[in-house]
Amino acid sequence: MCENGYENMKPELLYLSASVIPSASANSVHVMKMCDAFQRAGVRTTLLSRSGDVGNTGKEKQFYGTTTDFTLKSYPTINVRGISFLTSLLYSRDLVATSNDRTIYYGRDIPSLLLCTMLGKNVVYESHGLPEKKLLKLMESALLKSRSILGVVYISQALKVLYDESMKGNVRDLVLHDSADLPPNWEDKIPLEGNEIFKAVYVGALFSGRGLDLIFLLAERLPDVGFHLFGGSNADLEREKNNAKKRQLKNVYFYGYVYPRDTYKCRNSGDFLLMPYKKNVMTINNASETSRYMSPLKLFEYMASKKPIISSDHNVLQEVLTDNRNALLCDPDKVDEWEEAIIKMKNSKSLCERLAKQAFSDFEAQYTWDKRAASILSFCG
Repeated sequence: MCENGYENMKPELLYLSASVIPSASANSVHVMKMCDAFQRAGVRTTLLSRSGDVGNTGKEKQFYGTTTDFTLKSYPTINVRGISFLTSLLYSRDLVATSNDRTIYYGRDIPSLLLCTMLGKNVVYESHGLPEKKLLKLMESALLKSRSILGVVYISQALKVLYDESMKGNVRDLVLHDSADLPPNWEDKIPLEGNEIFKAVYVGALFSGRGLDLIFLLAERLPDVGFHLFGGSNADLEREKNNAKKRQLKNVYFYGYVYPRDTYKCRNSGDFLLMPYKKNVMTINNASETSRYMSPLKLFEYMASKKPIISSDHNVLQEVLTDNRNALLCDPDKVDEWEEAIIKMKNSKSLCERLAKQAFSDFEAQYTWDKRAASILSFCG
C-alpha cells in the first residue's frame, strides 16, 4: 500500500492539457482544480499547458485559488491556423524524461496523448466532447485504437453513449461528471446593486446559448426581482449591457469577469442561482455545440453554494439534477415555466431551503474534486 492510500499506485502523474493558463476558459479551471486534487491525494502532479495572460504569470495558483504545490509548466502556443496542435511537440522533453513504471499519463489533449503512445507511454484519455476538426478526429481515432490506451473517462453518460455508437474496440471506460471545491465559506459576499427584495445570480459566460435573452424576458416580467450577472469578456459585456439598455431593463446588473478564486462570493450573494442554458449551447468562439453531453462546472459550483437552483431541463443535466428534489427544472423555450419557478421560490423559504440542502448533500457525496480524483486514480491503478 502506497502512502497515498492507493494500492500499487504510481507516485507521479503527468497531466497533458491544451488549456491556456491563466485564462477565463472553464477548461483551464478544470485542469488546475484536478491537478490540485491529484496532488492532495498524494500523487506528485505536473500539469503541462499553454502560456496565458502574461499579466498573471507566476500568479496562476492565486488566480484559480488552488492550494497545493503541484508543478505547472506552460509552453508557448503555436498560433498558426491548422497546426496549433504542434504545440504538443513541446511536451516531448517532459515525456521522454518520465517512464511507465513511475508515471500516470493522463489528460484531455489528443495530440500530446497520441505522442505519448508513439513514445511507448500508457495513457488514460479524458473526453469532454467529440472533436469537431477533421485532423483531431483522425488523431483521436488513432489514440483510441492504440494498444497503449488504458482507458477513457467521459464527463457524462450521454457522451459515453455517443462514443459507444461510433467507436469500435473495447476500451475500459469510466463516467465522471465535473466537480467543484467546497467554497472557503458561505458568508463572503459581493455587494449587489439595486434594491429588489429577491435576487437572482448568474455566474458564467455571456455568449451564445447561455440564456441571456431568457433572463431579459424574466426581468421584464418580474420587476421586483434583481438579476445579477457575473462574467463575460469585455466585448460580450458591452453587447449585453446595450441589449439590456435598449429593453429599458432597470433590474439587470452586470459586474464583469471575476477571477475563479472569487466566484464563490458571487454565488453567496444571491437568493437563488440561474442556469438557463438554451437548446443549443456553444463553447467559446462557437467552437462546438455541447448541449447533448455537457457537464458544466457551473452546475457543481452552484450545488456547493447552499443556494437553490433553477436550471434548464436538458436530458444530460438530469443525470445530476431532478426536478423538485435538488433544483427546479424548466424548458428553456417556455419562459412561463421560469417565471412560475421564480415566484415559487420567492414565496416559499422552505422550498428554497429544501432544494439547496439536497443539492449540497448530493455535491458532498459525489461531486467534489477530491472524490473525482480518487475515482480516477483507482481507475488508473
